[in-house]
Amino acid sequence: ESLVESIKQRTSWRKYEGAPLTPAERATIQSFLDDDRLMTGPFGLRVRVVLVDKDHEGKLGTYGVISGCSTFLVGKLAERGNPTDGSDFGCVFERLVLRCTQMGLGTVWLGGTFNGPEFSRAAQCAPGERVVIVSPVGHKTTKRGMMDGMMRTFAGSAKRLAWDKIFFR
Repeated sequence: ESLVESIKQRTSWRKYEGAPLTPAERATIQSFLDDDRLMTGPFGLRVRVVLVDKDHEGKLGTYGVISGCSTFLVGKLAERGNPTDGSDFGCVFERLVLRCTQMGLGTVWLGGTFNGPEFSRAAQCAPGERVVIVSPVGHKTTKRGMMDGMMRTFAGSAKRLAWDKIFFR
């Protein structure tokens, strides 16, 4: 499947079936995370993302926004003061999300609806490093839940412009 097709297909999912990732799915995602080429942004930052399981010691809270998912992609960023770090991070994390889409898995970027200290602890952040984005990754349900519908309406996600309205030839 092409990257363009993945972009067209991808939508945010907040409700999951509850089944864990298979060992093969987990290994594929981990191979992305270990690939320096895939995990380096256009300005040269090697982005750090780790897989964290909800069965981690303590609770990983998403304030009721996510249901049925036990594995998360946790993006960490060191405070370096480089103005291009955010762009590198965003490009790499979206690349990772699109790879998960190609695998048939659901994701959603969480920028503020997660418990930062809990995820920082679970992701083993180093001093000067913080969690900036979390995404559940898992087997999405066939129907969206009530919270998903509310969030999509609030964010305007359900009114996405058609591909030909966004990009011109």
